[in-house]
Amino acid sequence: MHSFSFATTDLSAYGLIVNSVDVNRLRQELSLVQLQDRAYSFRPSRPPRIISLGCTVIGDTRADLDDNLDAIKKVLSTKVVGVLELDSIVDRYFKAILESIAGAYRGSSLFEATIVFVCPDPLAYDNDPTVSPHIEDFAAFDEVVGGNAIAVPVWKILPSAAVDGKVTLRNDTRGEEIEWTGILNGSTDYLEIDSETWVVRKNGVTDMSSVAGKFPQLTGGVTNAIETTGFTGGTVTITYTKRYL
Repeated sequence: MHSFSFATTDLSAYGLIVNSVDVNRLRQELSLVQLQDRAYSFRPSRPPRIISLGCTVIGDTRADLDDNLDAIKKVLSTKVVGVLELDSIVDRYFKAILESIAGAYRGSSLFEATIVFVCPDPLAYDNDPTVSPHIEDFAAFDEVVGGNAIAVPVWKILPSAAVDGKVTLRNDTRGEEIEWTGILNGSTDYLEIDSETWVVRKNGVTDMSSVAGKFPQLTGGVTNAIETTGFTGGTVTITYTKRYL
């Protein structure tokens, strides 16, 4: 039976069946300046994704059906965004919040409903994070990134020898580079560069006093060329979630 889960609760437990899924809409909001015989466009933005589900809710009796509807509304009526997982889309999830539930009774034990979610973040996320270690005895390596949207990684740098000076991390594919200056003991001290929160940590403690540049991201669907300087060997581990338009 096709249903969905929201905030880890499987709604099939309350007799909910999904009959239709309207999810794959890609929209962009454009800003234009119109002049005589021409127009100039600015960088578009992506508005929230709207997900509309055609559903049936069933019960053994009318009272049982109403109990199921009450339970469904309680699960979905959150004040914060939750994880929405559709049984018909097995490899990814959405970050959604309920907009509406509307429908009508079709007999004593069946209710037909349209459930609409809004995803303020319009991207879909892979179910499983990618953890990609690179054992480095050289200054460059490639990372093949799945999905088709930009991924925002955490980079962990563990040098095999002591560092005293500047460490740089660059994604040549995107032209984004960040640098940190300081001291690291070989094989024990590590750096974490969190490109989502824009924070650099040394051994888990925020260390931003010497940071410069732009936090590197990853382009989805292509091979990303990565370069490092400041250490000659060690491990660079990239942790990220593939994202989809």
